[in-house]
Amino acid sequence: MSGEHDIELLFHCSEQCLAEAAGGGYDLRQDGKTLHLDLPQIEAASSRIYVGCIAPIFGWVSRRFDDKQPAPTIVWRCRLQGDVVLRTEIDC
Repeated sequence: MSGEHDIELLFHCSEQCLAEAAGGGYDLRQDGKTLHLDLPQIEAASSRIYVGCIAPIFGWVSRRFDDKQPAPTIVWRCRLQGDVVLRTEIDC
């Protein structure tokens, strides 16, 4: 890419999922099972879990019209420039 760009990666989880920061990424637990989400390892990047937030409006799931439930959304952010490869791994 030419110039700088603000990049966001969003990972939306079920409302029954528990998301916790762990080892450079996040552990996602539901129904007795766990998977690990490894996010891109870029020095200037940051990430955060949102659950039921209004500003910004992240961390919701809607299964039908006019009904929403809080649910974890993991947001990874970074300002990037030039040739960049973003690698996300999911370990089960």
